Amino acid sequence: MGRKTGVTPEQTRAELVEAAARVFALKGYDGASIADIIDDAGLSRGSVYTHFPSKAELFIAVVREHGRQDYLDLIGLEQTEDLADLSSVVGSVNEFLALVGSSFASRPPTDAPILVEAIVASKRDPEVSELVTSWILEIEDLIAAAIASAQERGAISPDVNAAALARFATLVDLAARLAGGMDLPAVDDDGWSDLVSGLVTSIRNPPHD
Repeated sequence: MGRKTGVTPEQTRAELVEAAARVFALKGYDGASIADIIDDAGLSRGSVYTHFPSKAELFIAVVREHGRQDYLDLIGLEQTEDLADLSSVVGSVNEFLALVGSSFASRPPTDAPILVEAIVASKRDPEVSELVTSWILEIEDLIAAAIASAQERGAISPDVNAAALARFATLVDLAARLAGGMDLPAVDDDGWSDLVSGLVTSIRNPPHD
């Protein structure tokens, strides 16, 4: 069986990612096979390799899609909207930290099991490790761009190391995603927001008279 009649390449790709998400969640990265995924999707092996050169590439597509959907849900964007300019939808870095910390802690992100699997698979498969690292750095670059935008507006001191702050925000994001997938008690939203506000006070530019 090849591509389904009347289905676009984009729809075929989406079906493969959805099927792969189900199979990887059930069997893990090592236990899942391309045969399992195409059986679930009802497609041919050729249809997989038309879109994804390897199982690792397909796995990272699942990781990316789940992560993107969680961001969209978090910030209230539609599926069709673009995340390329994070600063356009998140007013400040402390707002971003407050959002990911409180929301992911109280609402388990859909990508938590996939993210755990990605970390485990990265230890065994160099290709997965390279792709996961690239994905995380892309997130960090988005956050760094938002920080640079805030520095240009005068909301964050130009003396702050943007790369270091972007890494801190990325680590909070990833840790919140992982914690959100566990049965930890939710942190009070106001308490988290107050904590974040206190932590970032030192990076703000003082108001001008």
